[in-house]
Amino acid sequence: YMTRETTNEKPSLYERVLMAKKLKADALISIHFNSSDYSYERGAEALIAGGQYNSERAKEGKALGDKILGHIAARGFVRETSGDARDGLFTRFCTDGTTYENGAVADYYGIVRWSMKLDVNGLIIEHAYVSNKSDAQVIKNDAALHSLAQADALGIAEYFGLTIDPDVVYAGTDYSSVFDKYYYANKYPDLKNAFGYDGQKLLQHFVTNGI
Repeated sequence: YMTRETTNEKPSLYERVLMAKKLKADALISIHFNSSDYSYERGAEALIAGGQYNSERAKEGKALGDKILGHIAARGFVRETSGDARDGLFTRFCTDGTTYENGAVADYYGIVRWSMKLDVNGLIIEHAYVSNKSDAQVIKNDAALHSLAQADALGIAEYFGLTIDPDVVYAGTDYSSVFDKYYYANKYPDLKNAFGYDGQKLLQHFVTNGI
């Protein structure tokens, strides 16, 4: 599910978490790109709960974020380590006196805070910094964006013990029901000569030209 399908929809952060709660979602992941006043900051982060309230859900969010970041790093991207980030895992707390029901200082980010309050495994993934020259250059590349989407999917699958063939996932969409790399390559000898059985290249051609 998507918490919004068009840019005209503007559900509040609370409404997004409530939607996940009502759907009994296994996780709520908010997909972002980061920005900073400090151009040297770069890399991917998982913004997670600190664990001072609903500690079990906080542990789940940390573990899920770590899995996703691991797959992002495996594709040549970096895990943010500057500032308060710890290997890409980042917590931030309210400084305006906002607390949870147990009196603990509340998590700063609305998605995270409401997820803890409504008992949802919720977190934010910041994939790269648009304010960093190196990161910004990379994410202009469609292939890099597809790779990040795939990393998200594989991280989620690993956390939940699912199996996904990366050769059938493109831009975060699973094409396993309509795509087989061996059939596609053998049907089009010119593609087979160019790509062999490279599933990602064949799938990209299928999505952009073959459907």
